[in-house]
Amino acid sequence: MKYFTNKWFDENTSDDELDAIRNSYWDSLKKTSNKFSNHLNNLAFNTNLHDGIIYRIILDKKNSKLDLFIRIGDLQDGYEDLQIKYQNFSLDKLSKNMLKDIIDKKDLEILYDELSLKNGGFLHNLLFSNHKEIKIFFSSIEISKKKFEDRSINEKSFIIRTT
Repeated sequence: MKYFTNKWFDENTSDDELDAIRNSYWDSLKKTSNKFSNHLNNLAFNTNLHDGIIYRIILDKKNSKLDLFIRIGDLQDGYEDLQIKYQNFSLDKLSKNMLKDIIDKKDLEILYDELSLKNGGFLHNLLFSNHKEIKIFFSSIEISKKKFEDRSINEKSFIIRTT
């Protein structure tokens, strides 16, 4: 994470400093959004992942695709199921290990996410409530949302496809 680092969680960080960090991220995002697809812009500006819970991961190694299914929302705005499909993706080693933790830990939530340009593609950083993160490098993305009645998740799953 470039903006929402451990300083973001430090209780000694002032409200003014937190506002400056948040504003710097949004300024950076707005400057690069002209290179984003409609789906990526929708994720960046119209989708709040805060407190989201990833309940299904489909890792398709053969086709270099990663699908995350995330329950997002709150009592005031309602809940949605968000599916993010990353194409031509790669993960660093720590992120690969973290995927299993995401499914194994029932109450692990997304705290913040950052989108950025990286080496001719894109980078999506997800920071979780255990203060660990995953870094997903990708070339394109698709998202879809559908309404859901509540926040409950009955089952989590991690599917790996190799053929």
